[in-house]
Amino acid sequence: METPIRIGDIAPDISVPMLSDGPAMDLPPNAVLNADGSVTLTLEYPKTLKFRQPGSDQVVREEPVDSLTLRRLSGVDVRKMIGAKNPTAMALALASGLGAAKLHLLQQIMDARDDSAANEVVGELLGGMKMGLPEHATETPDGVTLPLWQPVADEEGTIHTDVQFKRLTAAQRRQAAEAPNLLDWGVALATGITPKSAKFLVDAMDGADAMAVNQVILFLCGSGRRSSR
Repeated sequence: METPIRIGDIAPDISVPMLSDGPAMDLPPNAVLNADGSVTLTLEYPKTLKFRQPGSDQVVREEPVDSLTLRRLSGVDVRKMIGAKNPTAMALALASGLGAAKLHLLQQIMDARDDSAANEVVGELLGGMKMGLPEHATETPDGVTLPLWQPVADEEGTIHTDVQFKRLTAAQRRQAAEAPNLLDWGVALATGITPKSAKFLVDAMDGADAMAVNQVILFLCGSGRRSSR
């Protein structure tokens, strides 16, 4: 992989090497990948949201919903999703931009096929949301090397095209499991950086990379084997 370089050393006309624009996606037939990386899903069964006055059945506004545009998620979004009571619903709320309350209203009338397709798209935007070691990661005797789909800069401005994880001891595994945030502490313990620096790094990542990092940490903690698509 590329040797980490400083942001200040990059000429404006030189692009940073990256694995690709992201993992290959297997989208539903009624979904279209947009130029900005988002996906527009045309609903098979369009619905209309009806907003009523509090305490009344009177409809004050109607909003037709015939499609959903689902954006790529960030590392910050992945953190919110992992910490939510319902990670799947949170991921869809964040990707759609509807927010939890409005999404809840839509899902009360949304056809199950469209709801399933929307969640499928979000899963693809996050790299497939598989358990186990990501396919593009390499397991070594000392740990795991994870190439990043998109380069990320750390707190010092150093750009990384991959992340090297060391194997965790049983004591470190318990420490990560008992920490306030398994993802941050797992990354910190497996890479040797501080939990604060780990949070900064994960938050700066593309959502698919952050999900892959989470998979690696769970793998190093003993949850799941290598994933397959």
